[in-house]
Amino acid sequence: EEYEQYLTDLGKGLDIHAITIKDCLVPFMLPKVEKIGDWTGLILRYVKAGEMDFMNLQGGIQDVSHKLVMLISHDKLISIRRVQSYTDFPQVAQLVQTWDQSQNQDEVIHRFMYDIMSGFRTSLQKL
Repeated sequence: EEYEQYLTDLGKGLDIHAITIKDCLVPFMLPKVEKIGDWTGLILRYVKAGEMDFMNLQGGIQDVSHKLVMLISHDKLISIRRVQSYTDFPQVAQLVQTWDQSQNQDEVIHRFMYDIMSGFRTSLQKL
């Protein structure tokens, strides 16, 4: 409840649409990209290598993956996640370090999504 109030207050203070904040709070939210007003919200789900047993998928999506939310405006980048560091998601670390060097938020999002898709390709080639 405290976390929900914190995100609600953050959203109001930064003029982030209430729907975007609500999506951040839903634990089982599937991946999506949505632009509302000046903010683009990226909701991603990821699994760290070696962490999941693909043969025993009993629970829901929140039980077998981690949720990562990125909120991007023309001059701000907010990441919402349970882990404190980006060591399990190097694309996020790179985005955080370089996002302010981009021409606009669309470039940031396209580059980030490209990096993620490249990671999938690399992982698939190892199989």
